[in-house]
Amino acid sequence: MKHPDARNTDNVLLVFFTIIGTMGIGILFFPHSEAYYPTTFSLVVSCYWTYMGIKKIGEDFAHGKQVRWYTQPSLLIGIGSFLGVLWNLLQFKIIPIFPNTLLTSTTIENILLSLGLLLYLLAIFFFFKHRS
Repeated sequence: MKHPDARNTDNVLLVFFTIIGTMGIGILFFPHSEAYYPTTFSLVVSCYWTYMGIKKIGEDFAHGKQVRWYTQPSLLIGIGSFLGVLWNLLQFKIIPIFPNTLLTSTTIENILLSLGLLLYLLAIFFFFKHRS
């Protein structure tokens, strides 16, 4: 018999892969639709990694360990992916609508991209630090 947390994770993975499969079918049958599948995929992936990071922090607290949120690689990857989604939306969806905000949007793009890359680098660092 599986542990209750394992069944819950299985349900989250089932929902995750169902959404990915639905997006794949949508891309296959409706390639020229207005839906923006890569952004949706990235948003689903960032939500998944954020959920797994929060869940890991909760499990560690339940076992009496003191854990800082910024040491969880999956949470950092989730937040970095979400910043990537915001950067992507800003670059490809928002700037073409408001072309007069080019300077401000370029600054915001650079900040989002830099923070996302920094979070990815921190996730890699803490991943290898916890493995050793």
